[in-house]
Amino acid sequence: MALRYVLPWPCIMIKTASLVYLIATFYNISPATAVSALGIEMLSTFVPFQLLRPLSGAHAGAKNVANREIITDIPIQIYTTILAAAIYSLTLFTAYKTYLPTTLVLYFEGLPSLAPAYTTNFLATLPVTIAFGIAARSFIFTPFVATGETDEDEKLAEFDPATATLGETLAWNIWGYTTREKVVILRTAVAMLVTGVNTYLQTFMTINGVESYGASLYAGAWVGAAFLTGVGLGFVGGGDA
Repeated sequence: MALRYVLPWPCIMIKTASLVYLIATFYNISPATAVSALGIEMLSTFVPFQLLRPLSGAHAGAKNVANREIITDIPIQIYTTILAAAIYSLTLFTAYKTYLPTTLVLYFEGLPSLAPAYTTNFLATLPVTIAFGIAARSFIFTPFVATGETDEDEKLAEFDPATATLGETLAWNIWGYTTREKVVILRTAVAMLVTGVNTYLQTFMTINGVESYGASLYAGAWVGAAFLTGVGLGFVGGGDA
């Protein structure tokens, strides 16, 4: 249930765009070339997927989807996209102001220029992170809000620690969340996982002069952004059920 409404393109955007941002910002690759590479990557996965599997009811705007009016509300789509983009920008800006410049100097050998690491500000990254905001809204917020109550939620509400067994109490303490909460938790975890693994591997294995530790530190900034975005979108969507 938690991954019922998966669309491939948000996942591709979240896991790939961090590398595209890196090479466009620090390796003198033109934005047009970087965007083209990202577009090709997305299309090569999205088109075959679409031919084999149509969009789910949530993305098609089916009437039986929970909170359909929220999912299709344009202002809410805009607000949640801006929120996610702002979180990504703030996280990236914080990384620039703390450890990222030192990381680039020590572990990214052969960078043409380090100037962007010292001159980038919050507003400068916002246009770039809008793309991340759109992807995060589609991958995390939309399925989260589109998930209705289930039989498991009714059982969860009836849980009584006074009569429950030790195993039931442990299970409730560890994973005693509603179906909607499980959706946002699992999808945030997936976003963090694919972001961290893909950013690390592509940065370390495809860019000359990048050390493993440096790639992991760079990936960490984006993993943190994915986590905070999931928390923010979960908080906003938590009162919409």
